[in-house]
Amino acid sequence: MMLDCLTRWGSVYTMLERTSQQKQAIKLAEDDPDLAIVAESKLTPNDWDLIPKVIALLGPIYASSLSAESDTASVSDIIPLTKKMKIEIQRVSQSGIGTMKDALLNQIDR
Repeated sequence: MMLDCLTRWGSVYTMLERTSQQKQAIKLAEDDPDLAIVAESKLTPNDWDLIPKVIALLGPIYASSLSAESDTASVSDIIPLTKKMKIEIQRVSQSGIGTMKDALLNQIDR
């Protein structure tokens, strides 16, 4: 499992993506009495519902960041990448993540 890194926002995306991939293993570990995981540390059904939605929001930003960081990227790539990222974020359903989606779109517009 990957953990969040405060200096690189993309770690949130990769951590959530890995968490989603390892959902079954995490649930088994949470239910294992030998591990004694405290209730506050367990992911709730609502958490599991939100994870793929947040991944869908952060995915276009993560992909655009990787493209902008490539050795072949130039300044002329930034505007098309930003427009594509905004369009992809707008396509994500508002259900349960409307505030986050609006905040991301507002930051892109700034």
